[in-house]
Amino acid sequence: MRIWMSIFIVFLVGCSPEQQPTNLGGFIVEPQSADKKQINLLNLIPKEGAVVNFWASWCEPCRKEMPQLEQLSEKLKVLNIVVLLISIDEDQFLFEEYLLKYPQKLKVYRAMASTGPDALPTTYIVDFEGNITKVYAGVRDWTNDDIAADIIQSLKK
Repeated sequence: MRIWMSIFIVFLVGCSPEQQPTNLGGFIVEPQSADKKQINLLNLIPKEGAVVNFWASWCEPCRKEMPQLEQLSEKLKVLNIVVLLISIDEDQFLFEEYLLKYPQKLKVYRAMASTGPDALPTTYIVDFEGNITKVYAGVRDWTNDDIAADIIQSLKK
């Protein structure tokens, strides 16, 4: 019971500010394609910035917000801000099985190291240089226009 309560608290509270990275420039990912060529996350971020969502196939809250992230992507693409989904699944086969069962419209990548945020889902707003300008730990309503405006504002700084 105590373990489940700890996990529940982590999902509610998220990461503390001192645990948050400040730059994702060296983060290496692998695309969801047959190519499987490793890519530095910086190569995926346009000059206008990106919304980088960390998730896992076993994370129910992560799966619930994916359709909303697609809607957010539609709002932001006119500004050339991309939404990237980064899975921290360690098991490549479970990751691929999930995507076969639930195909995504957004670009999906898998983290190459078993590193990632302490709480899932966690979403970073990242500028062209990989600097994190905003962190959203936990589930959000990504269809909310205030969040889209907040993302745009954080990338203008």
